[in-house]
Amino acid sequence: MNDAGSTLDVDIRALWAMGGMVFRYWYWGFGLLIKPLLIRFLTQRTWAQCALLGTAMHLGGSLLVAVFRLPIALLVSLLVTESLLKQILGASHLGVIGWICPALVLTLFASAADAMVLSKVLKLPIHRRSLGAILLANAICVLAAGFLLVTWAVAHPPEA
Repeated sequence: MNDAGSTLDVDIRALWAMGGMVFRYWYWGFGLLIKPLLIRFLTQRTWAQCALLGTAMHLGGSLLVAVFRLPIALLVSLLVTESLLKQILGASHLGVIGWICPALVLTLFASAADAMVLSKVLKLPIHRRSLGAILLANAICVLAAGFLLVTWAVAHPPEA
């Protein structure tokens, strides 16, 4: 809690150092469950094809995110939180924004990677409806994995 006791102030680097593998485990799990449903919603293919295409999309998108995510996501997150928001709001710390911004960046990067895999590799057209569904699926994966990471961190506090 911060001075006002109203928001949760989380050091995202310390949380990630503690439970990064927990987040990745749940993100992958939710992605492997949700992406075949997304393919089924977008294409109406058979369940076997949806499972295969959803897994391929999640693997391809995750590889693209793994290669480009860290340098670019950290740069964007630092630029937005440190440079723009702190100067505009005039705050020394941002509370919730400090850990929501990386989650939003991860969602956008994962969605862009999934859209690229769908359009270039799987040759499926990307429309507004499909892009919205991809964003929603990735937001669900990030939010669910983030929630489980926070519950894990609360159950396993760092040793002093």
